[in-house]
Amino acid sequence: MSGVQPSLAGSVLPLEDIRSQAQRTLISLLDRRPGRKVLVLDKTVSGPLALVANIGVLKEHGVEKLFHLEPGLKVDDGSMKEVVYLVRPTIGNMRLISEQIIEAEERMSKRKDTATIHFSIYFTPRKTVICERILEDCGVLGSLQVDEFPLWLIPFDEDVLSLELNSVFNEVNVEKDFSSLYDVASAIVQLQKVCGLIPKVRGKGESSKVVSNLIQRLALENDLVSASGEAASVSEGGHQIDTLVLLDRSVDLLSPMCTQLTYEGLIDEMLGINNGLVEVPVISQDQEQQQQQSARRGKKVPLNSSDVLFRELRDLNFGSVGPKLRNKTMHMREEYKEINSRTFSEVHQFVKQLNIMPVLDRHTELASLIQERSAMDERFLKRLRCEQDLLDGRGIDSACEYAEELMFGQKASMESVLRLIALVSLVNSGVPKKYYDTLRWGLLHLYGYDNLSTLQSIQHSGLIKKYEGGRNTFPQVKKAFRLVVDEVDDTAPTDISYVYSGYAPLSCRLVDAALKPGGLGSDEAAKMIPGPQFSYEQSRVEEGLLGEGESEDGSGDGRKTVLVVFIGGVTFAEISALRFMSSQGGLNCNFIVMTTKLINGNSLVKSLCSDFGDK
Repeated sequence: MSGVQPSLAGSVLPLEDIRSQAQRTLISLLDRRPGRKVLVLDKTVSGPLALVANIGVLKEHGVEKLFHLEPGLKVDDGSMKEVVYLVRPTIGNMRLISEQIIEAEERMSKRKDTATIHFSIYFTPRKTVICERILEDCGVLGSLQVDEFPLWLIPFDEDVLSLELNSVFNEVNVEKDFSSLYDVASAIVQLQKVCGLIPKVRGKGESSKVVSNLIQRLALENDLVSASGEAASVSEGGHQIDTLVLLDRSVDLLSPMCTQLTYEGLIDEMLGINNGLVEVPVISQDQEQQQQQSARRGKKVPLNSSDVLFRELRDLNFGSVGPKLRNKTMHMREEYKEINSRTFSEVHQFVKQLNIMPVLDRHTELASLIQERSAMDERFLKRLRCEQDLLDGRGIDSACEYAEELMFGQKASMESVLRLIALVSLVNSGVPKKYYDTLRWGLLHLYGYDNLSTLQSIQHSGLIKKYEGGRNTFPQVKKAFRLVVDEVDDTAPTDISYVYSGYAPLSCRLVDAALKPGGLGSDEAAKMIPGPQFSYEQSRVEEGLLGEGESEDGSGDGRKTVLVVFIGGVTFAEISALRFMSSQGGLNCNFIVMTTKLINGNSLVKSLCSDFGDK
């Protein structure tokens, strides 16, 4: 459990208050179990928890030992009498915890230990009936204190909130389990309790419609609206969010399958960003040292807007990052050369600027590593050309052949191959029959027949299917939403398509359409995309309620705040596109992104693979 909490002072919403409240709730739960204690964390909770409370806070409240929940863990070492589990409410976790408690009690009985260990389970974000039933069936429920840690929203940055639920896309689209949508709706309602009722709601997709209905029900249950539909009460500061836009990931499966080309997006593609941290491999020129270091973990670097330089670089197309870093380095050198002719005041200012040198060095190293793995790697460039040809409406045959080359020639990871095949399927309304069976056989033959269920899940999700004829709507959608833009200037962009060097994310075009008069309900182009679309108002802001100079969102600068919720995950490139849309001024709004999970194409495919392992 490690992490650097981002500074949230610049957010247009009170995200610092939300984080502080989560920390206070956690402290209260820990303090219920007095004295020294063992804290056992679900691995999927560990990273997000570090963004709310660091290890220092945990130690201050009695946590002496910290473990991940895993098979074979022994929590009864005799030194501590309090064991606290903080876990997601899953069946697997319940069975594992039950085994550990039973085994611990058996060992204590054999040792004739008179002391008693007290076990507690705190579910996050909520407990479920089925989990309590499993604990009861295993005979351990009576030995436990059970409660909830309602960690609905984790602030990842000033404008990014996540529930960090890994399997929402799989549960909803493959397993047809919609319980996670209740969590999404609950998180939005909790945010409304702090920021006031959101007057306007827009949305697209089946899951979005379910969440919308749940929000209206929960708003009534939590007294956010009266039975007549009027806002029952307004939080301090009025309505801080003007519009809520709900987007189902299945509405735009294409964008995550494309390679992100922003600085932050490409770091995620190449190295993976987890809980605001990227692990940079240790690089050594000496081959022997490099072999020794290969077993060591790399250094973890925080990536959020607290890093002023990263804030400046993160949303740029990667091609612009190198020149920007070189210019900053040259500027610092020129300043140093002229230091002898400066006044004391100017020297003092220069010394203050030197604080950025370690950060500049860090990003230069990181950018060099990404450059080596992307622009200087012919395999990466070939894949990029293949993707761009597909988006332009050509190259279906060559893409399928390239997928075979990835499998049999390059021995690429299974998720990388599936991602390319999915791109073919999405732009062509299916994989051509002459390639479909060959690719399917190749996947099973090379990666193992135990992945048959994986392929079935991916088919059920809508990512890959066999072309069975019929109309392909992608060309019409592409034209209606200007998804492919020719002659994009990545260094001085005028359109969001720069985030993929020519492809504009459909999800962000839908957000733009949702904010136009009438919303998505009156957008004819949006009707070509499967799934319901809706626009309605939860309440109207009463006259005289706002202070002088305030907008409806309470920002006071005339700019509205729009909450965009991605159900099923969002990529860093899409977040960058929304920031760019906000910076252009045409929409006159600030975007806050809320998602069930920060993803890329590989992680979305992996979420559909129940037993993916390290293949």
